[in-house]
Amino acid sequence: MAAAGIDGANTQPYKVTTPVLVVGASDQNGRPAEFSNCGAQNAVSAPGVGILSTLPTYRTRETLKNDSGSGELDGTSMASPYVAAVAAVLHAQDRDPDQIMRAIRSTAKNPDADAKLGLGIVDAEAAVQAKK
Repeated sequence: MAAAGIDGANTQPYKVTTPVLVVGASDQNGRPAEFSNCGAQNAVSAPGVGILSTLPTYRTRETLKNDSGSGELDGTSMASPYVAAVAAVLHAQDRDPDQIMRAIRSTAKNPDADAKLGLGIVDAEAAVQAKK
């Protein structure tokens, strides 16, 4: 699994040399996040805007306004763990890597056929219910 990146590029900026699932970010309305890279073959998307995450409890350049230990973050690095969690549940169903990627890709939802979402937004429930 690989986060697509946050350059807003329409092409994938790095080469994928092995079978990997590239994950872009979507917003709360199911649209592509404007910062998310797109264009990787067979990529999927997942929520990546306004995701509650842990933050350092000490001040850093990135957290000057928030040293509480949690806050909302945006990025494909926020979307990738969502897809990793779905993959973990599928692995617990005794699926092999090819079956896991096929289930995630084949059940992703993209009702508007928006190419920037890749195959679509990952649907955890549908992926878990998909046949092996």
